[in-house]
Amino acid sequence: MDTQPHARPQHQNLLHQARQSPRHHCHFSRTFQRVLEEAGAVFDSRPDAISAQITSDGYLTLALSPSGDQWAKMRRVMRSGVLSNAVFQWLHEKRSEEADHLVRYVYKQCKNPDSNGSVNVRDAARHYCGNVIRKMVFGERFFGSRMADGGARVEEREHVDGLFAILSCLYGFAIADFLPWLEVLDLDGHKKKITNAIKNVRRYQDPEIKKRIEMWEKGLKSEEV
Repeated sequence: MDTQPHARPQHQNLLHQARQSPRHHCHFSRTFQRVLEEAGAVFDSRPDAISAQITSDGYLTLALSPSGDQWAKMRRVMRSGVLSNAVFQWLHEKRSEEADHLVRYVYKQCKNPDSNGSVNVRDAARHYCGNVIRKMVFGERFFGSRMADGGARVEEREHVDGLFAILSCLYGFAIADFLPWLEVLDLDGHKKKITNAIKNVRRYQDPEIKKRIEMWEKGLKSEEV
Protein backbone atom coordinates (compact mmCIF):
# COMPACT_ATOMS: atom_id res chain seq x y z
CA MET A 1 0.00 0.00 0.00
CA ASP A 2 1.26 3.44 -0.91
CA THR A 3 1.73 5.39 2.32
CA GLN A 4 3.23 8.48 0.65
CA PRO A 5 0.93 11.49 0.31
CA HIS A 6 -0.29 12.01 -3.20
CA ALA A 7 1.38 14.83 -5.03
CA ARG A 8 -0.78 17.86 -5.71
CA PRO A 9 -1.53 18.39 -9.41
CA GLN A 10 0.58 21.05 -11.06
CA HIS A 11 -2.33 23.36 -11.89
CA GLN A 12 -3.46 23.29 -8.24
CA ASN A 13 0.06 24.22 -7.11
CA LEU A 14 0.10 27.18 -9.48
CA LEU A 15 -3.34 28.28 -8.35
CA HIS A 16 -2.32 28.00 -4.69
CA GLN A 17 0.82 30.05 -5.30
CA ALA A 18 -1.16 32.67 -7.20
CA ARG A 19 -3.60 33.05 -4.34
CA GLN A 20 -0.74 33.53 -1.87
CA SER A 21 0.96 36.15 -4.03
CA PRO A 22 0.13 39.75 -3.04
CA ARG A 23 1.36 40.97 -6.41
CA HIS A 24 -1.06 38.69 -8.22
CA HIS A 25 -3.89 39.86 -5.97
CA CYS A 26 -3.17 43.53 -6.67
CA HIS A 27 -2.88 42.88 -10.39
CA PHE A 28 -6.17 40.99 -10.39
CA SER A 29 -7.89 43.80 -8.46
CA ARG A 30 -6.70 46.43 -10.94
CA THR A 31 -7.75 44.28 -13.88
CA PHE A 32 -11.16 43.63 -12.38
CA GLN A 33 -11.64 47.33 -11.65
CA ARG A 34 -10.69 48.25 -15.20
CA VAL A 35 -13.17 45.73 -16.61
CA LEU A 36 -15.93 47.15 -14.42
CA GLU A 37 -15.16 50.69 -15.54
CA GLU A 38 -15.11 49.76 -19.21
CA ALA A 39 -18.26 47.63 -19.06
CA GLY A 40 -20.07 49.57 -16.36
CA ALA A 41 -22.97 50.48 -18.60
CA VAL A 42 -23.49 46.82 -19.50
CA PHE A 43 -23.57 45.72 -15.86
CA ASP A 44 -25.80 48.62 -14.76
CA SER A 45 -28.32 48.32 -17.58
CA ARG A 46 -31.71 46.76 -16.90
CA PRO A 47 -33.88 44.72 -19.25
CA ASP A 48 -36.95 46.23 -20.85
CA ALA A 49 -39.78 44.54 -18.96
CA ILE A 50 -43.43 45.44 -18.55
CA SER A 51 -43.24 45.04 -14.77
CA ALA A 52 -40.33 47.50 -14.57
CA GLN A 53 -42.06 49.95 -16.90
CA ILE A 54 -45.23 50.00 -14.80
CA THR A 55 -43.35 50.20 -11.50
CA SER A 56 -41.18 53.12 -12.65
CA ASP A 57 -44.11 54.92 -14.33
CA GLY A 58 -42.52 54.73 -17.75
CA TYR A 59 -38.85 54.41 -16.69
CA LEU A 60 -38.72 57.63 -14.69
CA THR A 61 -36.32 56.10 -12.15
CA LEU A 62 -32.67 55.19 -12.54
CA ALA A 63 -32.74 51.78 -10.87
CA LEU A 64 -35.14 50.22 -13.38
CA SER A 65 -34.31 52.11 -16.57
CA PRO A 66 -32.47 50.51 -19.51
CA SER A 67 -29.23 52.22 -20.50
CA GLY A 68 -29.44 55.27 -22.72
CA ASP A 69 -28.95 59.04 -22.74
CA GLN A 70 -31.62 59.68 -20.12
CA TRP A 71 -30.21 56.88 -17.97
CA ALA A 72 -26.73 58.43 -18.17
CA LYS A 73 -28.06 61.84 -17.09
CA MET A 74 -29.97 60.38 -14.16
CA ARG A 75 -26.92 58.38 -13.15
CA ARG A 76 -24.76 61.51 -12.92
CA VAL A 77 -27.36 63.27 -10.78
CA MET A 78 -27.74 60.25 -8.49
CA ARG A 79 -23.99 59.84 -8.00
CA SER A 80 -23.40 63.51 -7.21
CA GLY A 81 -26.55 64.51 -5.33
CA VAL A 82 -28.16 61.40 -3.84
CA LEU A 83 -25.65 58.58 -3.46
CA SER A 84 -22.74 60.77 -2.42
CA ASN A 85 -20.79 60.19 0.78
CA ALA A 86 -22.04 63.50 2.19
CA VAL A 87 -25.68 62.42 1.87
CA PHE A 88 -24.83 58.99 3.30
CA GLN A 89 -23.28 60.58 6.39
CA TRP A 90 -26.14 63.09 6.65
CA LEU A 91 -28.72 60.27 6.83
CA HIS A 92 -26.70 58.21 9.32
CA GLU A 93 -28.53 59.72 12.28
CA LYS A 94 -31.91 58.78 10.80
CA ARG A 95 -30.81 55.19 10.22
CA SER A 96 -29.43 54.96 13.74
CA GLU A 97 -32.67 56.34 15.13
CA GLU A 98 -34.67 53.60 13.39
CA ALA A 99 -32.26 50.94 14.61
CA ASP A 100 -32.76 52.16 18.19
CA HIS A 101 -36.52 52.17 17.66
CA LEU A 102 -36.36 48.55 16.46
CA VAL A 103 -34.48 47.53 19.61
CA ARG A 104 -37.06 49.26 21.82
CA TYR A 105 -39.93 47.66 19.91
CA VAL A 106 -38.47 44.16 20.23
CA TYR A 107 -37.82 44.73 23.93
CA LYS A 108 -41.42 45.81 24.51
CA GLN A 109 -42.69 42.76 22.63
CA CYS A 110 -40.55 40.51 24.80
CA LYS A 111 -42.09 42.10 27.90
CA ASN A 112 -45.64 42.00 26.54
CA PRO A 113 -47.69 39.41 28.50
CA ASP A 114 -50.42 39.36 25.84
CA SER A 115 -48.03 37.80 23.31
CA ASN A 116 -46.21 35.62 25.87
CA GLY A 117 -43.01 37.48 25.08
CA SER A 118 -42.87 36.19 21.50
CA VAL A 119 -41.62 38.37 18.65
CA ASN A 120 -42.57 38.03 15.00
CA VAL A 121 -39.11 38.49 13.51
CA ARG A 122 -40.38 38.60 9.93
CA ASP A 123 -42.90 41.31 10.76
CA ALA A 124 -40.34 43.35 12.69
CA ALA A 125 -37.76 43.11 9.90
CA ARG A 126 -40.24 44.08 7.17
CA HIS A 127 -41.43 47.15 9.01
CA TYR A 128 -37.94 48.16 10.05
CA CYS A 129 -37.11 48.40 6.34
CA GLY A 130 -40.25 50.46 5.75
CA ASN A 131 -39.50 52.72 8.72
CA VAL A 132 -35.98 53.44 7.48
CA ILE A 133 -37.22 54.34 4.00
CA ARG A 134 -40.00 56.60 5.29
CA LYS A 135 -37.64 58.26 7.76
CA MET A 136 -35.03 59.04 5.11
CA VAL A 137 -37.48 60.08 2.37
CA PHE A 138 -40.32 61.75 4.30
CA GLY A 139 -38.65 62.46 7.62
CA GLU A 140 -41.40 60.55 9.45
CA ARG A 141 -41.69 57.01 10.78
CA PHE A 142 -45.48 56.80 10.63
CA PHE A 143 -48.08 58.24 8.28
CA GLY A 144 -50.21 59.28 11.24
CA SER A 145 -50.34 58.75 14.99
CA ARG A 146 -48.08 56.09 16.44
CA MET A 147 -48.99 52.90 18.26
CA ALA A 148 -48.37 52.64 21.99
CA ASP A 149 -45.81 49.85 21.53
CA GLY A 150 -44.13 51.58 18.58
CA GLY A 151 -45.39 49.00 16.11
CA ALA A 152 -46.84 49.55 12.66
CA ARG A 153 -50.45 50.61 12.16
CA VAL A 154 -52.77 49.64 9.31
CA GLU A 155 -51.39 52.42 7.10
CA GLU A 156 -47.78 51.32 7.49
CA ARG A 157 -48.68 47.66 7.02
CA GLU A 158 -50.54 48.33 3.78
CA HIS A 159 -47.67 50.50 2.57
CA VAL A 160 -45.05 47.82 3.27
CA ASP A 161 -47.25 45.05 1.88
CA GLY A 162 -47.64 47.05 -1.31
CA LEU A 163 -43.88 47.48 -1.67
CA PHE A 164 -43.23 43.78 -1.21
CA ALA A 165 -46.04 42.92 -3.63
CA ILE A 166 -44.32 45.05 -6.27
CA LEU A 167 -40.97 43.37 -5.60
CA SER A 168 -42.54 39.92 -5.87
CA CYS A 169 -43.58 40.63 -9.48
CA LEU A 170 -40.70 42.84 -10.58
CA TYR A 171 -38.76 41.19 -13.43
CA GLY A 172 -40.85 38.08 -13.00
CA PHE A 173 -41.43 35.90 -16.04
CA ALA A 174 -44.21 37.36 -18.18
CA ILE A 175 -45.17 36.12 -21.62
CA ALA A 176 -46.01 39.71 -22.63
CA ASP A 177 -42.31 40.60 -22.43
CA PHE A 178 -41.77 38.31 -25.41
CA LEU A 179 -45.14 38.86 -27.12
CA PRO A 180 -46.12 42.49 -26.38
CA TRP A 181 -49.51 42.16 -28.03
CA LEU A 182 -50.54 39.85 -25.18
CA GLU A 183 -50.11 42.60 -22.59
CA VAL A 184 -53.82 43.51 -22.66
CA LEU A 185 -54.72 39.96 -21.64
CA ASP A 186 -52.42 39.97 -18.60
CA LEU A 187 -52.13 36.20 -18.66
CA ASP A 188 -49.66 36.14 -15.76
CA GLY A 189 -51.65 38.52 -13.57
CA HIS A 190 -48.54 40.57 -12.80
CA LYS A 191 -49.85 43.77 -14.35
CA LYS A 192 -53.00 43.80 -12.21
CA LYS A 193 -51.10 42.91 -9.05
CA ILE A 194 -48.45 45.61 -9.57
CA THR A 195 -51.05 48.24 -10.50
CA ASN A 196 -53.10 47.58 -7.37
CA ALA A 197 -49.98 47.56 -5.20
CA ILE A 198 -48.83 50.90 -6.64
CA LYS A 199 -52.24 52.41 -5.88
CA ASN A 200 -51.98 51.30 -2.26
CA VAL A 201 -48.45 52.66 -1.93
CA ARG A 202 -49.24 56.00 -3.54
CA ARG A 203 -52.37 56.42 -1.44
CA TYR A 204 -50.06 57.04 1.51
CA GLN A 205 -47.01 58.48 -0.23
CA ASP A 206 -48.60 61.11 -2.48
CA PRO A 207 -50.12 63.22 0.34
CA GLU A 208 -46.72 63.37 2.04
CA ILE A 209 -45.02 64.36 -1.21
CA LYS A 210 -47.61 67.06 -1.95
CA LYS A 211 -47.31 68.39 1.59
CA ARG A 212 -43.53 68.60 1.26
CA ILE A 213 -43.81 70.40 -2.11
CA GLU A 214 -46.24 72.95 -0.65
CA MET A 215 -43.88 73.60 2.26
CA TRP A 216 -40.99 74.16 -0.16
CA GLU A 217 -43.07 76.56 -2.24
CA LYS A 218 -44.02 78.53 0.86
CA GLY A 219 -40.43 78.55 2.07
CA LEU A 220 -41.22 76.60 5.22
CA LYS A 221 -38.68 73.89 4.45
CA SER A 222 -35.34 73.83 2.69
CA GLU A 223 -34.17 71.01 0.43
CA GLU A 224 -31.72 69.92 3.09
CA VAL A 225 -34.45 69.16 5.67
